[in-house]
Amino acid sequence: MECLQTEPLEKLIHLNEVLRKLSERIKQEIEETKIYYHSKKSSNKNYSDDFEIEVLVDYILEKNDPLFDEESDNIIFSFEETFTHTSSEKFDERYLKLDYPYPFRNDILKKIKNPCRLLYLLSEKLEISDICRIGELWYDFKFINQKFIAI
Repeated sequence: MECLQTEPLEKLIHLNEVLRKLSERIKQEIEETKIYYHSKKSSNKNYSDDFEIEVLVDYILEKNDPLFDEESDNIIFSFEETFTHTSSEKFDERYLKLDYPYPFRNDILKKIKNPCRLLYLLSEKLEISDICRIGELWYDFKFINQKFIAI
């Protein structure tokens, strides 16, 4: 396993950078979606700008992990969140926060500068040894437009 071959801190720093870039991409997609649907509503009074955004991130084993199985998805952990926006409510902006402002409990993670929120959420569910086994991420972003149709 790579975590045994390199320092866990180096692997975690790299993972934090990857997760930060992913978070920034998701944030950008959310912002672009908000702008697009608000502009549609402003040009058409009957248009609804209610929507949900579903974000799924699967953390997948490294291919050289002893437990990696070609016949399996090899998912170590899945993270899923849904963000809702309605005309009458303020958009749920928890995902727009990239950083995790509180110190980690784990001593190795405390050494990471600018820890990403996704790394924190991952560290709450997995041991460091399991986090070091991650080799790939699968990212899924779903947009759902919602509206009533008068009959």
